[in-house]
Amino acid sequence: MREQIIEKILNDKVIAIVRGIYDEDCLNLARALHEGGVNLLECTFDQKSHEERLRTVETVKLLVKELG
Repeated sequence: MREQIIEKILNDKVIAIVRGIYDEDCLNLARALHEGGVNLLECTFDQKSHEERLRTVETVKLLVKELG
């Protein structure tokens, strides 16, 4: 799996970095980015509070469930 990710990064060359966008908003953003040709998305953890970290975890789970 690690090798596949590295290969994808080397081939695509663009990674969108998202922070502070959660749930359906992040899912919609990911879909729009994909339609525009951006296939890699990094969701960074907001360290402001425990709640923000949990929201990031739940958002990543949603993205994996809906987009793989």
